[in-house]
Amino acid sequence: MPPEARIIKLGASMIEDILAIERVSFSSPWPREIFAAELGHSHSLALGADWEGRGGCLAAYIFLWLIADEAQIHTVAVHPALRGKGVASYLLKFSLRCARFRGARWASLEVRGSNSAARRLYEKLGFKLVGRRPAYYRDPSEDALLMNGCLGKM
Repeated sequence: MPPEARIIKLGASMIEDILAIERVSFSSPWPREIFAAELGHSHSLALGADWEGRGGCLAAYIFLWLIADEAQIHTVAVHPALRGKGVASYLLKFSLRCARFRGARWASLEVRGSNSAARRLYEKLGFKLVGRRPAYYRDPSEDALLMNGCLGKM
């Protein structure tokens, strides 16, 4: 992990920080209501990276659900000023270890086909392409690539 970062559990008081990263990261950002629901859901694991270089502000977040033996990654984002510094990699690895500790054996996610940086990261962590959802994303319209990974191999 980068020495300036630490993993934190996300709470409702952090929604504004989450939304700020969301808005600069995605062309179709999730609304406040979805994050509020995610934070309150019993299956949800919501973690962030607090970054000292941003005055202790939120640098990144991940939301995933733990259902039976699967960790479903719903969203991951890193503030643009901190991309390429290893924050996403560390946050993903930490989250997947937590999921494995809680009984998950597999992880799944969807990613835009054009998001080559995210795809490279997921592949580096052991995720494999297993399918495609046509026109899943909007603004712009794009297929989602489905990826799965075995947590025992990550």
